[in-house]
Amino acid sequence: MLTVAAIIGGLAVQTAPASPPLAEVLPRAAALCAKAAETNSWSLEKGTDFYEPEESRIKLPAGEPSGSRAAKMIAQMNAGMKTLADTPPLIQRVIGHSQSRMMFKISMAARFPAASGEVWVIFYNGNACDLYVTGSSEPVAPLAASLANTLGAQGWQTAAAVDAGEKMPLSQRLLLRAAPKPDMPGYGVRAKMQWLSPAAADSEGVQLDISYLAGNVGAAQPDAAQKP
Repeated sequence: MLTVAAIIGGLAVQTAPASPPLAEVLPRAAALCAKAAETNSWSLEKGTDFYEPEESRIKLPAGEPSGSRAAKMIAQMNAGMKTLADTPPLIQRVIGHSQSRMMFKISMAARFPAASGEVWVIFYNGNACDLYVTGSSEPVAPLAASLANTLGAQGWQTAAAVDAGEKMPLSQRLLLRAAPKPDMPGYGVRAKMQWLSPAAADSEGVQLDISYLAGNVGAAQPDAAQKP
């Protein structure tokens, strides 16, 4: 005979939403990251798992007693906040070595879980955004190549391309997209993509990274076979 707890547990399993496939999550996260770099603004869907810098925590006003009502409210708000220190060690390491991090302060990190692996998007207080794919048990290289082709169909120009080989199991693409402004006709977005070949990919490391940077990119030469 089923108990009430078993019935409720069974319903929870049936109604729990499954994470979408990586092939669906990756293009959506990439579009969000590209827009953030271009416009220096973004919006996240309700329920997105995000992490803020430690300095974003609400500070107790000077002179406010620690046991006051205001202090308790602030403590409750901070308790529900995730900071960058709560991100996995791998993400913390790659953020620390990011070129974007050297130019801008991090505004927020967002995690997008997939059926296999997850996509991390790092937003900055500037025209930059980084994307990382980690933890996928399925090959990421075909998805990365497909994304590069999709971007090409959407108007991105391939400024440089390097395919993985025996000595260098890393594929690279440098893509440019024009987004001219009245005061900056050469304005646009640069996307540098790097992904490991299936034989070299490690689900415990970064399997794909994309670095977006907006600025005066000038005119790209389409499909120029040069190294990034």
